[in-house]
Amino acid sequence: MLACLIPSTIFIGIFVLGGLAVMLVKFPCMPPFLGSMLDTCRAGIELGISVRIILLVVEFVILLPTVVAANYNVYALRCNLSSDDDSQEMTTRFIKTYQNLKLIEILATITTSWRLIPAFVVGFPVIQVLSSYVCIRLRDEISLSEFLMFLLLYLDGFFINMVLFTVASNTFEGSSELLRKWKWSQKHSRYTRKVLDSLTPLKFKICNNFVERTTPLVIQDFTIQNTVTGLLLKN
Repeated sequence: MLACLIPSTIFIGIFVLGGLAVMLVKFPCMPPFLGSMLDTCRAGIELGISVRIILLVVEFVILLPTVVAANYNVYALRCNLSSDDDSQEMTTRFIKTYQNLKLIEILATITTSWRLIPAFVVGFPVIQVLSSYVCIRLRDEISLSEFLMFLLLYLDGFFINMVLFTVASNTFEGSSELLRKWKWSQKHSRYTRKVLDSLTPLKFKICNNFVERTTPLVIQDFTIQNTVTGLLLKN
């Protein structure tokens, strides 16, 4: 609000008070100013320079608070209305954009949750378990090129799972934080707050569950436990 108020106050102070000063220098007896109340003005006698200067100073002292106060009320109201309009417009755009993202989430869930995502959840951990088992248990029975091939398979499964599910979990965490900021960072109308409350975080679903922050670690824990179990059973 100060960004709107300070320039307007300077503009009004210079041009309004400056214009009044020029007018009073030319017409010191003009009503309703103080000069019109003097007996010399009523008698039609021209005022001296010293009297005019005194009148200008007194008029300036009287009018300055009035001009500044009026300017504050007008421009402060204008700035607040403009700020509220901009804030409401930004919130409306955010809600529309977020609703579009929710539609994309629904489409992604329909197309991937029962096919692609389970393949990543099951397929790549199985590859990790088998390749790590071969690298550890059969390292003396396979050639170096075969060892490197199985090691590469393990690293591929590890990085694909970690990257995929970390990004998916960050989507959930990031959208949750974004919704919290929009709900509490500024004042909203009652209707807008209800709409914001109805929005839910973005989720990548796996069957009936969804990917959260601990999902990548849970998958890696699953692969390590099964690898260790296989090694112990072999022993």
